[in-house]
Amino acid sequence: MMSEIGFIPRPLVRTKQWVILLSVATALITGQIWILVIPLAAGILGLLFNFNPVMRLAKLFLKKKPSDSIPVLV
Repeated sequence: MMSEIGFIPRPLVRTKQWVILLSVATALITGQIWILVIPLAAGILGLLFNFNPVMRLAKLFLKKKPSDSIPVLV
């Protein structure tokens, strides 16, 4: 029995990747390690409550409908 494959629009995945990269770079450059709490908290909220604030915020700025974007399989 196959379950339906879900997907996330590529722009949302790219935004999440950029947030992680920029927060790590900023923490390394400034020495302010607390900045790493941002992607950590977003990831934990996504795992526990199925709510990722980074993805939710990025979804507001999508130019296309999510179904029209290039999918990234999950």
